Order: sequence, then C-alpha cells, then structure tokens
Amino acid sequence: MNLNHLSSFKNTLEETFSPSLPVREWAKKSRLTCSFVVLSGKKIRGAEMSTSGRFWKSGRSWVGRSSGHLVYLVLFFMSPLLLTGQSVNWTAFSDLPDSLRAEPRPLLIFIHTDWCKYCALQDHNTFGNAETSDWINENFYALRLDAESAEAITFLNRTYRGHGEKRHHELAEFLATTNGQIIFPTTLILSEKLQPVKRWTGFVSGEALKE
Repeated sequence: MNLNHLSSFKNTLEETFSPSLPVREWAKKSRLTCSFVVLSGKKIRGAEMSTSGRFWKSGRSWVGRSSGHLVYLVLFFMSPLLLTGQSVNWTAFSDLPDSLRAEPRPLLIFIHTDWCKYCALQDHNTFGNAETSDWINENFYALRLDAESAEAITFLNRTYRGHGEKRHHELAEFLATTNGQIIFPTTLILSEKLQPVKRWTGFVSGEALKE
C-alpha cells in the first residue's frame, strides 16, 4: 500500500473523522472505497510489530509511522455503501416497475452482506471492471440486495420484510435459498418476464457472467 496516497484523502479525513465514532461507521458515512485515517500521536494497544519493523498490527488494522504521524490503515471489506460498484448503474427496487414499463430488460440481482469477503471481492473485481460494468449497463437492470437490510422491499407485487431475528431479508431468502441455505454472494439473472435464467453462488467473475 502506497502511503503517498494518504495525501489525497487528508482534507476529507480531517473534516469528517471523529475519534468517538467507530471507524467502520465513519467509513460508511464517508463513502470512501478504502479509508486511510491519520491519527497524530495516537497509541494503539495490543499492537504486533511486523517483520519489517515499519508497521504494527492491532486486530485487523495496521499502524505505521510516516512524517511523525501514526497512520491507521483501515483495511476492511466494505459496508453496503462502500460496496457499491464504481461503474454499474444500480437500480433501486422501488424504481424497477417504472423502468420495466419504459424499457423491458433482464435483471441482474446481486445478493450480499456487509461482512462477506467474497461479496466485496466481486464488487471490486467484477462490478468495478469497466468492460463488465458496461456490459451489465447495456443489457440489464442491475439491483443489489443486502440480505441483512431491515428495509421492506416490494418485488413482483409482493412486499418482503427486512432482516429480523434469526432470519435474513425475506426477498434474499426467496431468491437465494438453495437446499435450505443461502451462500453469499448469490448472483441471479432473470429474464425480461422475470423468470430465473441463471444463478451463481459464491464469487463470480465478469467472464463467467457473460458465458
């Protein structure tokens, strides 16, 4: 990781970071795909020094010294806000009926969670790829569904309740359950008539999507 990249975030970080706000929650609000937080003189307990002696590890985070400052590199797989692909034109479920009436298209639905590493990998490597995102934008209405969202969603004239105790979002369960379980991520393609065409469980590459 290039520490020089920190300078491009410096002003934003100083304006938005609050030490009292958990880093993960702060990162959600900042909408940064990868966050570099400068904590001047901040000490991190329970740190483990790397073999190079330049960085310390505390939990999932790395700490290092640069220009007299401790640099806290927040290395985590992104939350739903952070997971949003850079180039895919994601359609909201609430906008889908009007979009389908105006121009019928197949649907691509990406079902993910906040904590899923392979969801983040697919978001970055697959949906973040310009060629793949252009292909998706030209051929589909793309929708993302957080399986742990509490928000109710109306789909196919039925309203599905959000995440609750001991269950995922009802729409995620309806679309992604296979043999009694859900594997994240799950990616589906539905036809223009909203019939299932393909379904992938686990990480799927852009090349696999186009097959």
